[in-house]
Amino acid sequence: GIHYVSNGLISDVWETGVPGIGYAMIVRSIFGPEAGVKEGGIDVSYGSMASPQSSLTPITVKVVLVATGRLSTGSYRVPALNVGRYTIVDGSGTVLSASIPMASVPVTVTAQGCKVTSGEGQNVNLPRVITYDFKEVGATSAVSSSFAVGLKCDTTLAVHATLTDASDRSNTSNVLSLSPGSTATGFGLQIFRENSMTPIAYGPE
Repeated sequence: GIHYVSNGLISDVWETGVPGIGYAMIVRSIFGPEAGVKEGGIDVSYGSMASPQSSLTPITVKVVLVATGRLSTGSYRVPALNVGRYTIVDGSGTVLSASIPMASVPVTVTAQGCKVTSGEGQNVNLPRVITYDFKEVGATSAVSSSFAVGLKCDTTLAVHATLTDASDRSNTSNVLSLSPGSTATGFGLQIFRENSMTPIAYGPE
């Protein structure tokens, strides 16, 4: 389902044998425009029919590496591969072909991400509340506690975070469940982003 697009040309992507790294090809003959290579092969423009005795049709092949999955930081080596086969039929009907090789390629990946710089493993102390303040189902307390988690992220990274209910991982509401060992009943917890009036909804990991 992954394709490589270059200047409007679409090519299929094949696996290299290294997880998460594939390759795609763009081909051009001296007699025609560039074309993206698809599964099953493509036809390229060939030499003039005015010179049927000549089967000279040079081609240029551009091979590009394509990320096909999540890559972890590290060094990899894409093995040498025959990535294609160029075939022509001469004037006598003889089939001539040659392999299109790709040399072994070293790849260094520096994955982008974030690191927690503060707030990991912290305990949040909730303020004391009085049950009288909760006059009906859905009522919320007038007091709250704040906490923060510090992140250091790569500058080009957009961060999306999902909070998961540790007591009920299927919980997709905006009320956090109490732990199984809690002595309280009939209560839940809500978390808000700073300066937001809308509680955060939970989701699966």
